[in-house]
Amino acid sequence: MTDNLTQWGWYRNDALQTKIEKRVLGGESTGILTWVLSYTFSKGFEANHRLQNWNLEEPLVKELDYQDKPHMLSFSGVYDLPIGRGRKYLNSINPMVRQLISGWQTVWIYTYTSGYPTSWPDLVNYCGEWHAKKQTRYSWFNNDKSCYATRQSYTLRVLPDRFPDIRNPATKQLNFALEKTTHINERYRFVIRGEAFNLTNTPGYAGPDTSFSSDRFGRLPDNQQNWPRLVQLSAKFYF
Repeated sequence: MTDNLTQWGWYRNDALQTKIEKRVLGGESTGILTWVLSYTFSKGFEANHRLQNWNLEEPLVKELDYQDKPHMLSFSGVYDLPIGRGRKYLNSINPMVRQLISGWQTVWIYTYTSGYPTSWPDLVNYCGEWHAKKQTRYSWFNNDKSCYATRQSYTLRVLPDRFPDIRNPATKQLNFALEKTTHINERYRFVIRGEAFNLTNTPGYAGPDTSFSSDRFGRLPDNQQNWPRLVQLSAKFYF
């Protein structure tokens, strides 16, 4: 019998959050550049179950929370390019040329997030080493099946649910946008904008397969979790 309503578990999360915002440039000749750097360092723990949930004499397992992400970084910025009318570069006297090269702005945001803790397979390890000699997507942890055996029936699990020092792949992404605003007069303006999501086309993968019976044991999936590079164009007319 298992009593699932007894509130004996607890969670704890400690975090340090920092944010730096700086306006680097602010002149008509140099353009306006503002960037923001945000960083969070955190650690989350949980103790909400037992390895043998039927054994109420067993202490709760204290381990990393399954959603623990120690590092989260974001770097973004906006830059009004110093070209065209009233700017330092390409301030042409030709009205048509000046209209074409004026009003350009770039926007970017880069994000990095640590991966979640990797699940720990419930196996008997005869080699004693769980870490891969060289971590690759084909060997995220030591997946040499000759090192392992399944735990015998009617024996107790002794391994935690997840590794304390092996994590799923981190998530990294760079988004970028380029925008041009053309002022026809004080009332009318025309804006074209190009956006690229995941500009570097960096794939994001889920955690490795931890099923000992699987042919992909210890390997990352082939399918990425995030979208590949996506580019879109838009235009707006304000009146």
